Formats: sequence, C-alpha cells, structure tokens
Amino acid sequence: MKNILAILAILTALLLAPLVALHAADFKLSPEHEAAVNRQRRIFFQYDPYADIQQKGGFGSDMESVMDYVFDFAGMPGSQLDAICIDVSNEGVAHYRSKILRPIQHPGLMKWREEGLDYFDALIRHGHQCGKEIWWGLRINEVERGDLAAYEPGRYGEFKDRNPVKAAHPGWLIRSWWWQGFYNYAVKEVRDYRLSIIREVAEQYDFDGVHLDFLRHTPFLPPGKQWENREHLTSFMRDVRTMLQAQAAKRGRPFLLAARVPDSVEGCHSDGIDLETWAAQGLVDVLIIGTRTINVDVASFRKAVAGAPVKLIPSFDCFHATDGYHGDQSIDLLCGVFGNYLHQGADGVGIFNNPAGSAEHAKKLGLSQQANYDSEILTTCGGLDTIAGKPRYYAIAVNRTGSFPASRPVKVEKVELHLK
Repeated sequence: MKNILAILAILTALLLAPLVALHAADFKLSPEHEAAVNRQRRIFFQYDPYADIQQKGGFGSDMESVMDYVFDFAGMPGSQLDAICIDVSNEGVAHYRSKILRPIQHPGLMKWREEGLDYFDALIRHGHQCGKEIWWGLRINEVERGDLAAYEPGRYGEFKDRNPVKAAHPGWLIRSWWWQGFYNYAVKEVRDYRLSIIREVAEQYDFDGVHLDFLRHTPFLPPGKQWENREHLTSFMRDVRTMLQAQAAKRGRPFLLAARVPDSVEGCHSDGIDLETWAAQGLVDVLIIGTRTINVDVASFRKAVAGAPVKLIPSFDCFHATDGYHGDQSIDLLCGVFGNYLHQGADGVGIFNNPAGSAEHAKKLGLSQQANYDSEILTTCGGLDTIAGKPRYYAIAVNRTGSFPASRPVKVEKVELHLK
C-alpha cells in the first residue's frame, strides 16, 4: 500500500510539475523585448474614437484625410505623443475584421468595409511611418452602447438590446450596477472567451502592444472576494502573455502587454490585481495608472514592481476627471499634475478621452469633437525639461472614494514647495 501511495505521489508531482514551473518561473524576455519595453513613451494616448472620428464626418470619409487628422497632434513639431492606443469601446461588436464578434453596423465603417478598407490597418501604417507606437486596447468589462452611440448620440440612452453572449451565458456574469452584467474572470470560460478576442486581433494586426483596461469596468471578480480570487486574474494575464509571446515569435518582433490599473496599490489589491506577482513573473510591461485621479503614489507602485522591468505611466482623463476639475484641460493644471508624477520618477504620463486633432482640422472634415484642449499640452507635459518654467497649479484631493477620488479647489493658507 505504501508503495502504491508513493507511486501516486510521484505521478501527481510529475503531472503538476509544468504548472508549478509556470507559476514559479519568470517569462524569459529577449533582449529585443527588453529594448521594446524601454522605448520612449513621454505621453501615452488612450484614444477613444468616440471623441471624434466615430461621429459624423469621420468613419466613412476619405481614409487618408481621416488619418491626417488622427495624427495631427502626434505629428506636429515638438510633439511628445509617442504612443497611441486605439480604445474601441462598443461591447459585443467589432470595428475590425472578426469571426468572433459581429461587425458594428456603423454607416461609416460599413462604407469602408464595402470599399475593402480597414482603419486599423491604416492607423498602424500611418503610426509606424511617423515613428509612433500603436497599441490596441480591450476594456476588461464594458457597457453596451449600441452601434450608433457616437453617430447618433441620442441613441445611447435608448439602447436596450441584450448582448447575445451575456444572454446565452448568465453564469458568466456578475450582477452589478450595469443592467447587462459584467464578465466574471473567476470563470474559466470567460477567460478563454476574452483571450480568443485578443488572439484574433493579435494574429491579424501588427500592433506594438495590447493594453488591458482594468478600470473599465469593475467588478470583474466576485465582489467581496476579489483578493481571494486573484489567481484567476493572474492566470488570465499569464495566458495573454503566453499568446502574445507566441505571436511575437511568429512575426519576428516583440508584442508588448500593458494594463491600466487603479491609482493605488491598495486599490489594485481590492480589485484582485496582484501587481507584485504580475511583475515578478514577467506578465506585464507597462502599467497605466489611474483614471479619475490626480493623486497617484508613484513610489508605492515602484516598490510593488521592484526589480522588474515594468514602466509606470500615471494617467489623467480630461473628460472623466476628478469632480472639482471635470472638463479642466488647462495646461497649468496638467503641468502641475504631470510635473508631480514625473518628479516622483514616472516613466511617462498618460492622457485619455482627448480628440486626436485640432478643432480647425476637424472643421475641415466636417467632424464633430467631444471636446478639445490646448495642443501645447502635447509639446510640454511629457518632460520635466519642457514643464520647467511653465505656470502650473497643484490640485489637492480631499475626498477619496475607491478608485475614483473626488477633488475640489480648497483654500490653502500656506504651501511650501521645493521644486527643481
């Protein structure tokens, strides 16, 4: 009997050995991969085309003219915009060639498809010609907005169609504030399904990297048990990394992986994001930190990823900003926010929800914009040398609520600043 038990123990150990090795060993990243991680990203732009080209006058217009607009700010003299991440946010439909998701029925994209045009191909081609990194972003959970949410903005609130995948698999969902529910990444079938979407994009398009947005939206693990279920999320990151490494080997150049995470290490842990393990096992290259925040503690993230070649890029969302500064895109505020992050040792800064080109360029296309901002931000806020000497003010977060701190202007009698 003892011999049988001993044999079973040996067999079990042999069967589990590959899994143990996978958990214990870091990914072996090539020198080429490390060089790609170390590329300059002074400003990382998470670009949601809802802000401009998804609206009338964009999709479906002359492709070259649209691309000229998209790279308007990126191509201007002195631009520090080094990386653009296309953040297409309509849940359950595809802006691109897909056999998994149905094509979005946007009139402009339907016209391009009939003409054999794909704006992902054009975006990558133009970006690489300009020397820019081009990333693709997936929101870990997204709200269903309908095919015409940007084309006919009034339709957004009226959209009531059920997501067919969610309707067919209620056991995959977490019931939350969004009426259709969110995907539960503790469920293996969810992880496999979402991985298949990423794989399809990675195999078709020559993006420089994939960006996973863990802030849109939570929860993605069972509420109240997120940290207990953290290994499921880590497993998903490991699967994505494995797939991208395989694709990198096929195409002969690195495929990077970034993640947008909450503005504090504690917030990451609360959501089930095990930063320390992700870094130690080589599962991520870049962390885009924060969303509605002006208060990222860069040092705590540096400590969490200590010893790992992970780049830290705190972000500012000009549209969904902290409550006291909603819609404030003034350069003096951003010089203060980004200067603070860069003084803390950030590797770059991130912007989100900005239009890609100037109001004048948009007008020539007959294109509406969600908002606009001073283009000097993109020639200034990506480096301490260009921020130096610029007027700036510093906002103070006075009320924090989870990953979405609310801030408002307050009267301060005396502030001592020690700036270099």
